[in-house]
Amino acid sequence: MPEQLERTLFTLSATYQRNVDAQDYEVIVVENSSDRPFAAEKLDALQGNFRYFLREETAKTPVHALNFGFAQARGEYVGIMIDGAHMITPRVIEHALACFRAHPNCLVGIPVHHLGPEEQNISTGNGYDIAEQDRLLGSVEWREDGYELFRVSVWCSAHSRGFMQPISESNCYFVPRANLAQIEHADTRFDYEGGGAINLHMFRALGLLPGTVYLLLMGEASFHQFHGGVTSNETREQVVGKFYSQLSELWRGKYKALTREPLFYGSISPQAQALISAASKYGERRAKRLGELGKPLWPERPVDSVEELPFFGD
Repeated sequence: MPEQLERTLFTLSATYQRNVDAQDYEVIVVENSSDRPFAAEKLDALQGNFRYFLREETAKTPVHALNFGFAQARGEYVGIMIDGAHMITPRVIEHALACFRAHPNCLVGIPVHHLGPEEQNISTGNGYDIAEQDRLLGSVEWREDGYELFRVSVWCSAHSRGFMQPISESNCYFVPRANLAQIEHADTRFDYEGGGAINLHMFRALGLLPGTVYLLLMGEASFHQFHGGVTSNETREQVVGKFYSQLSELWRGKYKALTREPLFYGSISPQAQALISAASKYGERRAKRLGELGKPLWPERPVDSVEELPFFGD
C-alpha cells in the first residue's frame, strides 16, 4: 500500500506536525517485502528524521516487524502504529510530548476514524473504494489543515459511541519504552494475518501496567485509509471470530476494552467540535445507565504487579 503509506508519512513529517521540530522525534518505517514496496527515496522529500527498513518475512503477522522497529528506536518514549495506512492529525506529537512531561509513566492514545461515509467494512460493500477515497481526500485541504480529515470520516467500532467511554484500541499510541519491555514487547503468539488482535492486546496490557496514567488526546485522531487489506478466503465474521478467540485464550477469558478513567488532554479544532459534543452525549447516557444500576463508570485501576496480568508468564 505505497500510496497510503506515503500519505501517512507526510502526516508524521515536521512539515505537517505543528509546534515541534524535526529533532524532537524520529519516525521508523518497517516494511515487510512485497510486490509493491514503498519507494524509500520519497522520504528525502519529507522534513524529519525518517529511517526505513525493508525486511524479508515469511510470516503473515507484523509482530516481528514491530519488534524489529522497537529494537531500532532510540528514544525514551515510543509511538506505535501497527497499520501504516493511518493518517494522523497535526498536533499528535506535540501533545504526546507534553503528556510525558506531565506524566512520565503514561499511556497516550488517540481515537480512531475511518475515511468515508461509514466504517470501511460496511462502506466497501456499498461501492466505497480507493478511487472514491481519492476523490474524498481531494475534496478537503487536508495537507494544509489535517483537521479537515474529520469532515470526511467516521468513528470506527473501537469507540462507535465516542471516546468518553471505554475504547478497545488506538492505532497511534505512545508509551515509555520501558513499559514495552514489561509486557515483553509484541507477543509473537499473535501469528494471524495482520497480527490478529495484537493491537487490542497491547493497548489493554499497556493501560493496566503498575503506576501508569492513561491519557486520551480527545481533539486528535488517526484516519484509516482503505487499501484492500489482507486477502483471505474466510468471511469477515470468521476472521474476527478467530482473532477474538485467540485474544480470549491468552487473556484466560478476561479480555475486555480498557475501562480505566482517561485524563482528557489537548486542543479542540473547529472541525472536532461536533465530535466532542456527540461523544459527551453518549458518555452522559452511559453514566446515567450505569448509575441507575449502581455500577462504577470507570471500574479498573492499574495492577499492582505485571505478574497479575492473565497472559503474563505463559
